[in-house]
Amino acid sequence: MILLLNGKPPTLLTRIAAAALAAAVLVTLLFFGVLIGALVLGVGLIGAAVFWVRTRFFKQPVRVDTSVLEGEYSVVETTRVEAKREA
Repeated sequence: MILLLNGKPPTLLTRIAAAALAAAVLVTLLFFGVLIGALVLGVGLIGAAVFWVRTRFFKQPVRVDTSVLEGEYSVVETTRVEAKREA
């Protein structure tokens, strides 16, 4: 037999109130558990999408057009200068 703090056995109304309170606590915990789970899942999906996009960007090959080579050049003529030796 269950006794309360006052030493008397619980009445029917007390048992119904305790059951309702327990059900309300369980429903509240379930609600917040689902809410936290959805937030964690959402943040995880966003993080995975950002990671996927960033790694996909770096995997793309660099496209270089090799059919045309542009640039400038100039011909530089050099002359050899010999130093005079003093003896």
